[in-house]
Amino acid sequence: GSGGVTSWSAGVQDSIPFIPNDTSIYIVTGVDTNGCVGMDTANISFHQVNHSIYGFAHSNPSSPNPPPPNQIPVNACLGDSVMLFSTGLSNISWTGGITNQIYFQPSSSGAYYVTGNYGNNCVLNDSVMVTLNQPNTLASSNLNQNPIELCIGDSVTLFGAGANTYTWTGGVVNNTSFIPTVSQQFIVTGTDTNNCSGTDSIQVIVNSLPTVLANSISNQNPIDVCAGDSITLYGSGANTYSWTGGIIDNVSFSTSNSQTFTVTGIDTNNCSATDSIQLIVNPLPNPIVLLTTSTLTTTNVSNIASYNWFLNGTLFGGNAVTQQISQNGQYVVEAIDGNGCSGFDTLDVINLSSSQYGKQNLITIYPNPTKGEFTISTLRVTVGRVEIYNLLGKKVSARKLDSTNTVFDMSSLAKGSYFVKVISNGQLYVEKIILE
Repeated sequence: GSGGVTSWSAGVQDSIPFIPNDTSIYIVTGVDTNGCVGMDTANISFHQVNHSIYGFAHSNPSSPNPPPPNQIPVNACLGDSVMLFSTGLSNISWTGGITNQIYFQPSSSGAYYVTGNYGNNCVLNDSVMVTLNQPNTLASSNLNQNPIELCIGDSVTLFGAGANTYTWTGGVVNNTSFIPTVSQQFIVTGTDTNNCSGTDSIQVIVNSLPTVLANSISNQNPIDVCAGDSITLYGSGANTYSWTGGIIDNVSFSTSNSQTFTVTGIDTNNCSATDSIQLIVNPLPNPIVLLTTSTLTTTNVSNIASYNWFLNGTLFGGNAVTQQISQNGQYVVEAIDGNGCSGFDTLDVINLSSSQYGKQNLITIYPNPTKGEFTISTLRVTVGRVEIYNLLGKKVSARKLDSTNTVFDMSSLAKGSYFVKVISNGQLYVEKIILE
């Protein structure tokens, strides 16, 4: 109203906006300045609209299969196509450039708003929330590497993370060990509780094994040596080498036992392979020289290929099991067997006319076992050397031999069995000793 006092029914205030709840008639009463009263009515009616809003998400909208059920709000997977549409309105428009009832591919989660007309030019606004889901799928392995470096024959376990279920290319079963035969890339697809999937990949590199060879400086396999000989074994075809029997690669050693040594070679990819070499240790001949009148005869041997005879250190006579002599002196025979191994014996002829002779330089080692010190005793002064070897054939100590009784101290060595090698006057004497 204008002028005077104006009042409305239903608590409506004059000139103040309000939202009516239903269709109603509102009465206004006005009193002017003269106290005169007047009344009027206003009829407000509502226009009802039959409006619905729909949302679909589909991974392949061109598929003939029907779309999934209506989802409000819409839960879609990243990469899915989404259709939004409103019914019961005219002049429909969507935010984000969306066309009503046409599939589009959202790039992020968010709300989409729709505006449309109905009734006597009434406007309706509505919205729908679209949420995009994608699991953060990760390809992992028990080796925690990418790429994974393997050797032929190695096993690996691949497993996915970040989703609920996982499938792999190449026939791999998630979290199950297998042995790859060739280098390749494996792809995992992880699916979450929203049936959305993500992928990741892991590269497996399968390296060939090195071609390892067990060698010796004699270029033989098997290797034939004589007791007391030094042997050097070495590997090839890799970068580092380790041997059984305590052997050090390319370092000489000796042993009294025939055996097979195996070398393991490791290349720059940490791949390894093995090879073996057989060592045959032949015993030394043990000749014994006897004197009968003026004839020296070699006994106690067989399979002898040749003989060398020495008189006072000088080679004399010929290649024969017997030797005629005509003077006194020290006689030494070297018997060489079919394996090329040599054994020596010495006989001192004191008086040839009476066939008087003696065995000199017989060696005794005592005490055996020993607590640390032992004595090498000979019948006369012996010049030569003493070497001690452990059971692996490694020389652990050595010294000169220059008297009839030489004391040797091995208390600094670990307790166990050792070989004492005495080399003197062209002869070799080997005895096993125990250090307690």
